[in-house]
Amino acid sequence: MVNWFLGKDLQQPEDNNSRQRRWRVPVVLIASVMLCVMGSLLIYHNFPSTEFSAPNAASRWLAPASRMTLPEMAIYASEGRPMRISQFYGRPMVVMLYTLDCRQCIESLRSLDALAQYYRSRVDFFAVGIVHEPSTGLQSVRYLLREHGIKVLTPYSIAETSVRNVISKSLPTTLVANSDDRVVLIHHGPGNWDTKDVRSQLDQMVAGR
Repeated sequence: MVNWFLGKDLQQPEDNNSRQRRWRVPVVLIASVMLCVMGSLLIYHNFPSTEFSAPNAASRWLAPASRMTLPEMAIYASEGRPMRISQFYGRPMVVMLYTLDCRQCIESLRSLDALAQYYRSRVDFFAVGIVHEPSTGLQSVRYLLREHGIKVLTPYSIAETSVRNVISKSLPTTLVANSDDRVVLIHHGPGNWDTKDVRSQLDQMVAGR
């Protein structure tokens, strides 16, 4: 009865072959787990994280001799008629063009939002979402900024056909112009805009230097 309850025959000793078979399965399992862990560590080591790390946005300031002027753009701030960006000429301006599906653009927008907070009423900032239909796509631009906690930048939209000659394959594309509407920086790609270097450049532009 006791033997039946334990599910084995106590009167027959376990031979060496049985003992080896009994230990073989857990050893194989442990070895498999260790190989998986080592493989994961190797992959992690060889392929760095894709987490976005913004470079310095002020790394390519154009020479003062550059005479490029800020291109005219028709942007939307409401579902009505567009406004011309030339309406805001006469004060330092930062214009960032981005698409709504650009992950690295969000990080750039966050740093630009912090910079806009610092320069309220002294520098004009335009975060312009590139959409197919700007009047109806503006709602999507508003939702995107709100979703990512971007509170200072005003949402603007622009038709993608209007900026084909301005943007590059690396987004966002950012243009900085002084009070004379002369472009002093064109930056293609992500950037950390809330830095001492950027503020130093903008301070000089605000002061008219």
